[in-house]
Amino acid sequence: MPVSGQLHDSCDDGFPAGEEACANSCRTNLSPNARGISPWSGPWTAGHAASFARRDGAQPTRQRGIDAQGNVASLLEAAKTVFAASGVNAPAKEIADLAGVGVGTLYRHFPQRSDLVKAVLQHEIDACADAATALGAAHEPGVALAKWLRRYTEFLAAKKGFAAALHSGDPAFDALPGYFYQRLEPALGSLRPPELVATSAVAAW
Repeated sequence: MPVSGQLHDSCDDGFPAGEEACANSCRTNLSPNARGISPWSGPWTAGHAASFARRDGAQPTRQRGIDAQGNVASLLEAAKTVFAASGVNAPAKEIADLAGVGVGTLYRHFPQRSDLVKAVLQHEIDACADAATALGAAHEPGVALAKWLRRYTEFLAAKKGFAAALHSGDPAFDALPGYFYQRLEPALGSLRPPELVATSAVAAW
């Protein structure tokens, strides 16, 4: 009997019918108590990795790279939306469907749920930091700072939905506080007028 939350053993032989069929089969063959749990909550199997490698090997390297970048971007945006609506334990298929990719593509890029949660947060931190540069170039200092602080506040509000994951003790998230300050402190500093006291607004992690 499959372990709760894991992909079933038959996937070790690959999935000639396609990654979506594999994902559906995995979900169907979970034990009755586990059917409501995404297979993604457990580790994927070596068979999945081998199958993806065989499939990707048939594509030109450059095309694989372009496709992978597009898939990751779509998955991050989809995950952000789904996590906001349904929480970080939302089904993998809900995220994959919104991104327009197969569930197996999600597993391939983000083998563990924590990998995707971390990537979404890093993506949002980067977007917030990059907004400082764009706003600073487009507006007077005071206006740019006000607009960036509004953007930063929106980010903090969205981050509250990740609280349970961030405080789960998962080591995947250990480096996030440092990344948060590393990216956002300079962003704030680039917009803050010199007459303001050098206090940090980036202290809410």
